[in-house]
Amino acid sequence: MTALTFADVDEAIAAKVRPVRLYVRIGGEAVDATEAHTRHGVDQLVGTCTVYVRAPRTANIAINAEIEIEAGYAGATRRRFHGFIPNDESITSTSGHMLRIDGVGWASRFGHPERAGIEITGPVSLKDAFRALCRLRSIPTYLSDDTTYVDGVTEIMLGGNEYINGGHIRLDNRTAPAAWLQRVPPLFGYRVFDSPDGAVRLARISGLPPAFEPVAMHYEQGVNCHSLSKSRDRDPMVTYWEVMGARYTDADGGTTQIRSIP
Repeated sequence: MTALTFADVDEAIAAKVRPVRLYVRIGGEAVDATEAHTRHGVDQLVGTCTVYVRAPRTANIAINAEIEIEAGYAGATRRRFHGFIPNDESITSTSGHMLRIDGVGWASRFGHPERAGIEITGPVSLKDAFRALCRLRSIPTYLSDDTTYVDGVTEIMLGGNEYINGGHIRLDNRTAPAAWLQRVPPLFGYRVFDSPDGAVRLARISGLPPAFEPVAMHYEQGVNCHSLSKSRDRDPMVTYWEVMGARYTDADGGTTQIRSIP
C-alpha cells in the first residue's frame, strides 16, 4: 500500500541523496508544511499524524477538516495519511512562527458508544459485522480480508445462540465499537487498524507459518557453539486451551457460562 519501488539497485542507492517530496492538503487545499510525522500499526486502532506549517493560520485549517499527507521522492510519492483534525488549540507567543496540527484516522469514529446501543442480526460473519460497523459510523474507505479460521476455508461466524442476546451481536450504550473491535477480532488472529492509504482495515495478522523444508543443523561444542542446554518442567505444560464465554440464564433459571475445550 505504501511501498516505493525502484527500477534497479543504482536507482535505489541514488534515492538516498534525492530531495524528499512532502505534500500536505488540509480541507482540500495545499499548505506549506515543513515537517510531518505519521504513526500506524496493526496493534494501533487509530492512526495519527502531526504536521508543522508556517504561520499565519489559514481558514482551511479548522476542526473536522480533512488532512492528507503524501511523501516520497520525485516520481514516487505515496499517500502516508488520510484523516481529519479532531480538535483545536491556538497559542500566540513570541517564541516561534510555526503551527502544529494533529490529525487522527477514520477509525477514531469507532470511539464513542451509541446512545441506543447497537444490534447486528446474527449469525453473522466477522467480516460482515466489521462492515456493518463501518457503514454505521460512515467510514469513507474500509477493506476486510475474508475472515476464516487458519484453514483458510471455514468462515468465522458470530452470534446464532438464542440464549445469548437472542442470537444477535449487541453492544450496549456503554460499549463503543472500538472496544468490541479491539476485543473480538484478535480472538481469531485478526486486527482492525487505520492504514496509511486512509482505509480502515480488518486483516489477519497471525496464522499458520508457510510450508518450508527443514534444514538439518549440526552443532559441535568449541567449533560453532559455546554451550548447549535443555530444560523441561511438567507443571506449565498445557494439553488443551479452555475458552470461557458469556453467561446466560438457562431454562431452569440457573446461570451458566459457556465453556469450550477441544
